Amino acid sequence: MNKPNWNDAPPWADWLAMDSDEQWYWHAYEPQLGKFVDTWQSLGRCDPVCYDTSYLAADTLEKRP
Repeated sequence: MNKPNWNDAPPWADWLAMDSDEQWYWHAYEPQLGKFVDTWQSLGRCDPVCYDTSYLAADTLEKRP
């Protein structure tokens, strides 16, 4: 599956990023790279979206357009 489309984002989601497990997550608050620079961590709500193998985690953070 490709990167999720912002048109499908839940209303609370302001950020999108993929972890090193190649799973996309919506984030309510801006996430920061985790200790091993392969996961995104945030203090708010975070829901999994889908899997994709075409991106590296550190290059995937996006703010809602």
